[in-house]
Amino acid sequence: FIKILRMGIAAAFAGQLLMFILISIAASVFIFDRINLLGLFQKVRAKMFMLSKLSFANLLFSTFSPILDLLVVLALFGFSTLGHYVVLLYFPLLIHKLPIGLFDMFIHVAIVKTHKGHEITEISKQVFKWILILTVPLFTVITLYPEFLLSFVFHKSYVTDLYITRLLAVSFFLQSLSWIADRILGAKNKRMLRVASNYIFGSMFILLSLVFAFFAFGLFGIALAFLISSIFDAFVKYILVIAKAKVSFIDVDHLKIFA
Repeated sequence: FIKILRMGIAAAFAGQLLMFILISIAASVFIFDRINLLGLFQKVRAKMFMLSKLSFANLLFSTFSPILDLLVVLALFGFSTLGHYVVLLYFPLLIHKLPIGLFDMFIHVAIVKTHKGHEITEISKQVFKWILILTVPLFTVITLYPEFLLSFVFHKSYVTDLYITRLLAVSFFLQSLSWIADRILGAKNKRMLRVASNYIFGSMFILLSLVFAFFAFGLFGIALAFLISSIFDAFVKYILVIAKAKVSFIDVDHLKIFA
């Protein structure tokens, strides 16, 4: 939408919204015991769509957290600045999306193992090991050569404020650590801690963004707010996983990979 068809940011958001709608319609079929189109509407019950308050809170965060920074930038600075931010965000976001896309089944495997009384520490270590193997090189390249990467994809007029891209790269690298910690908390049925820590992260990011916007830091303030919140989020979730879930997914091998 943005690069090839040159239809702008609004069209990209419209395409993303359409994708979510189509996926939701397709996924609703799997609510039922089996695909039976003749009996489809007979099986619909209001109870199927009822959620507990905790589940609803988690769903709400999962819906808005991927675009929380975009919404904050849009609300504070408008569409023009948002377009610039999306360019700076483009490659750092891959650091987070890559492990999520490849290892999203981790939580389902961990839940099954937990329910069967199996230890999930080893599988957590293996998944985090491969996350590091994939993301550390990507993180290094984005941090060292942001100008080359961005100018390769976008017009050179957009390739400014590269320190923001570097800050975002660090933030999304930390978010990968937070992601696996979040999944472990979910697998260990520590849902209240999981939801609470997520909302603390989101609230902290919004509050810091407003403070830095007041001091006229612009996009740098948003990136700095995201970095501080990500550091805090990764630290809190790791402590919760160690103390409450009794899982330690970082060992010497991970430090060697990072080194």
